[in-house]
Amino acid sequence: MAASTIFSIQKMETLDNQFYKELMKNYQNLEPLIREDVSFLEQYYTPALSLIPEQYRDYVEARIKYYELKFVDGNILEKFQLYD
Repeated sequence: MAASTIFSIQKMETLDNQFYKELMKNYQNLEPLIREDVSFLEQYYTPALSLIPEQYRDYVEARIKYYELKFVDGNILEKFQLYD
């Protein structure tokens, strides 16, 4: 399971609690995964900006600054491993 999927399910707990409860009831094997800390997805990773096509990069950087998004500690992201 991807970190972004875990993040989405975690957010669902507050955004659509009924659906979250149903999901967790039907897929009990998700429980240990949902406990993973994927909060780094709320931030941005500066090296990833190079992956954005040049024609959009300035716009994306401006939006990051506008929303005052924080830079994620590269060590946390680069060492994140869901499965051993």
